[in-house]
Amino acid sequence: MRLGNFLRMLAAAAIAAALASEVWMLSTAYRETQTCRDALPALEDSGDLIVGALKRDAALPSVYEIDYWVTGASPRPGKLRCAFGEAPDGDRRLVGLELGGWPIGDARLILLERFWLGDAEAVREGARRIRDVVPRMELLDAVIGRPHPSLIAAIVCALLAVVFEALGRRRETRSGR
Repeated sequence: MRLGNFLRMLAAAAIAAALASEVWMLSTAYRETQTCRDALPALEDSGDLIVGALKRDAALPSVYEIDYWVTGASPRPGKLRCAFGEAPDGDRRLVGLELGGWPIGDARLILLERFWLGDAEAVREGARRIRDVVPRMELLDAVIGRPHPSLIAAIVCALLAVVFEALGRRRETRSGR
């Protein structure tokens, strides 16, 4: 096998691996934003909810923040922060919540996960109380966050593949093939 072919195959494999990793990271981030949103009706038990902003913490990429309004008799703004991390079983899960700047205790978090987020019907019922007005670009920004190193690696590999291909074609034209 020629070195040029080997390098092209190596670059293609690296690009495919990096893109697969990035797709996995994006789907995980989307699930996390949805989990945070799904928890909101359980924590705000009265009134309808208008989700106005969703962002990812710049310093802590596994923390999402939702700004919302509670409608009804006494409308008021609210803020929910959700932190995700690795559980002992290796899965990513909700590891912390902050409502209005106050942390939610571990017992309440366990109950929320087990009896609200673990019940698809409860989540669907709660979703009926939520109206999202988050701009699509803001949602996309929260899901993507900072570029993941695997995406940067994929771009570098793609550029290297283009350079190797150009050098190979240049060598072929010079040799007259």
